[in-house]
Order: sequence, then C-alpha cells, then structure tokens
Amino acid sequence: MPIALIYLGQKQSDELKAELAKEAMKILSEVIGKPIQYCSSQVLESVGGFGGNAEPSVFIDIKSIDGLKGKQKDLSDKFCTLIENKTKIPGNKVYMSFTEFTGENWGYDHNTF
Repeated sequence: MPIALIYLGQKQSDELKAELAKEAMKILSEVIGKPIQYCSSQVLESVGGFGGNAEPSVFIDIKSIDGLKGKQKDLSDKFCTLIENKTKIPGNKVYMSFTEFTGENWGYDHNTF
C-alpha cells in the first residue's frame, strides 16, 4: 500500500488538492507497479519554509511496503513535475523522503500485510 503524504506550504483550493491526490495515486501505481486500488494519498496544507525563508514549499513523504528501491529518482521527477504544473511551486522548493516497510509493520483493515 504505497502512500504519498503531500504537505503544501501554500493555500490551494479543495478542487486542486483533490486533483493532486488523484494524480499522486496514479504516479505511485505507475512507478511502483502496484494496483491503484492499493495506493493512497493525502494532501495537507501546512506552514513551513525552505532554504531559510517561508516562501511556498512542499514536503512529500512517500511510504510503501517494498517497491521503492531504484525508483526514487523517477518518483522525485514525477512528483516535482506534478507540483510545478499544478501549484507553480518550483521543484527546488520540493523536498521528499522515501521509506520502505515490511508487511508486518503496515496495518490495514484490522490486520497487517
């Protein structure tokens, strides 16, 4: 179950946030190769900064049960492009982290994987 947690440092419309959430799930599915039914995303607004100032920036936390190894650069490129195209926040203001879990460390529907 890959998930992208997208923290936007700039106010956006609910419609745009929904669009980002849908596109994020598509990216996860395509790049990681997991069915979209197992992909998730959350788009949140936050107050933050990057590079010593509070200009609009984005933090994206991508987590998955396996599937990330060797795909981080492709995910970084696709998510930066998505953010740039939809929010006009440049890629040099987007920071990401990638975390892989084993199935027993991921819970879902009263159980673990």
